[in-house]
Amino acid sequence: SITFGVRKKHKGYLGMDLKVLFCNTDAGIITKATRILEKMGIIPHIQEKVSQPGKIWLKPDKTAIYLNLHKQAHIYRLLIQLEPHLAGEKKYRAKLVIQLLEKRIKRVNSHSRSKGDSRYDTEDWWLLREMYRSRGRNAPKELEDRIPRDYTPDNAATLKIESEL
Repeated sequence: SITFGVRKKHKGYLGMDLKVLFCNTDAGIITKATRILEKMGIIPHIQEKVSQPGKIWLKPDKTAIYLNLHKQAHIYRLLIQLEPHLAGEKKYRAKLVIQLLEKRIKRVNSHSRSKGDSRYDTEDWWLLREMYRSRGRNAPKELEDRIPRDYTPDNAATLKIESEL
């Protein structure tokens, strides 16, 4: 799944958290997925979760194994390869993330030696709001406040139409 969120950073700034998660209870499948990702130059973070009392799991006697991708470059590399094989809302969500990451990659990270600008702009916030909407969720108020009421980027209609094909 492609997960995302808004987090408050120091001094009142907002940040975005993007993740790609693979989850399965079969260690063989996770091992194979890990090998494929490693061949792509992507090193996932692996963690196990055991069912907890009071939580409903489909297989409560099994341990869930997660592959987490947090690094934006790794998420981008994976989604570029996967996106042509996805359909519907997953494809739309992948396109939104790809577009967001392409914009971020074009701007040099402000923590790099070249001191480029990596601040989020209105289109970045709009893309994140669309990701929330694609999952049937409302965006947090802090995010909504960053987007002018009548704002829509030029390519918004194209993204939505392509996801419906």
